[in-house]
Amino acid sequence: MLARHLIERGHRSIAGIFKSDDVQGPQRHHGCVSAIRDAGLALRDRGFLWYGTEDRLELVDRKDTTLLRRFLEVRLDGATAVVCYNDEIAFLLIRELLAMGRRVPEDVAVVSFDNSYYSQISPIPITSLRHPAPRMGQVAAEQLLRMLRGGQAASQALPWELIARASS
Repeated sequence: MLARHLIERGHRSIAGIFKSDDVQGPQRHHGCVSAIRDAGLALRDRGFLWYGTEDRLELVDRKDTTLLRRFLEVRLDGATAVVCYNDEIAFLLIRELLAMGRRVPEDVAVVSFDNSYYSQISPIPITSLRHPAPRMGQVAAEQLLRMLRGGQAASQALPWELIARASS
């Protein structure tokens, strides 16, 4: 959905940053890559950065943005948009872009997942996907009631909602 949003806005070269050591990272990457492929655009593996929990600790706890700076200087390679694993990474990426004198979204659009508080406190508010909270609560309550009645809980996928903000 995020990649399609960027494509609809005219982006033809899309990069991405995804977390490698959890289930969501590869799934989010797959959705992004699928949308790029389905639009008939070139897929540049070099434009995708994978990071792990240790890398996140460097970025967040130690405030070492070397990983993001290197991505922007070496791997972005002409991409006009970046799909980020989550708002935290998008927030850090936007700060790094601005520190390098790049404009968001004019030079590089940035979008992400989760619609967390980072999406709103960012210097450039972040376009992000969210799950509708009321529906999530309803599904959780239904699953709990099913379990209390002796049934099995079943995984249920909920649709994302796009919250468009200034970063794209």
